[in-house]
Amino acid sequence: MIKLILIIAGISLASSGLFAGAVSSLSPIDIAITPDNPFYFFKSWKESAETFFSFGAENKAKQYLHLAEIRLAEYSKLMDKGKIESAERTLQKYQDQLNRALQKIEELKQKGEDIKDLSQQIEETTSRHIEALQQNLEKIPETGKKSLENAIENSQKAIEKIFEKNNQKINSGPCTILGDKRGCARTDFNLIEPNGGEKFCMGDDMNIKWEVPKEYFDVINVTLRGGGDYLKEIKIGSFPSSYNESGEINGKGDMLWKIPLGINESQVYELWINGIYSGSYVNDVSDGLISIRNCQG
Repeated sequence: MIKLILIIAGISLASSGLFAGAVSSLSPIDIAITPDNPFYFFKSWKESAETFFSFGAENKAKQYLHLAEIRLAEYSKLMDKGKIESAERTLQKYQDQLNRALQKIEELKQKGEDIKDLSQQIEETTSRHIEALQQNLEKIPETGKKSLENAIENSQKAIEKIFEKNNQKINSGPCTILGDKRGCARTDFNLIEPNGGEKFCMGDDMNIKWEVPKEYFDVINVTLRGGGDYLKEIKIGSFPSSYNESGEINGKGDMLWKIPLGINESQVYELWINGIYSGSYVNDVSDGLISIRNCQG
């Protein structure tokens, strides 16, 4: 029986191309098998092989970040199943793999290599993780809150470390957590439109507007998320906070985004904007859902 299992595992790993010499791209985020599944060890073996064949500190950092993202998705699914103990163990693995990604960045920095792009990738991904963790905080029982709060704190510290590695200055003082907004929010950080209830056709121009404090935010990230799920997001782009025709530095954004053909019309979407303040991603979300359809079919 053990031999059969090893043969199956070997075939699985070989078919994924892991023994070709190096991992050319990251595998998709797979949550079909979660840690409560008796065959989860196959998934662990595959991930270990992918990590082994991720050569160099930069590829290792990307791989650990990818694994952290998988652990976070597994955590959310386990919480939905009500398996809190297993979810907490998975959350600890998420933190461990995030820390390993940061260690690899430190290795690159010590060698004098340019880490700006990689740091930005980890910063953006970790910030999405924080948003997802904060959303879970609102719905989990008290018994699971402590470990989740620790994970949020550690993820925020990870972003602060990235700022320090890039010699960027972080504003002092935390952002305000508002009850009527998800995540880390400010009363003066606002998505103006679309704000929910709008209906668009593929190929339409979506007019996106925001207003934020110009003294705190240089760049605003704009994303569209299917059902609010950060794993199903469409990145619209990153823009100067004062992105408008007047050219005035006033914290007001006004842009047109052409909705791509072939977007998943079975989804309803939320529009998100976020920017970094005091080491945390501050965000605002459309108050309602946005519909996008194929109007030519």
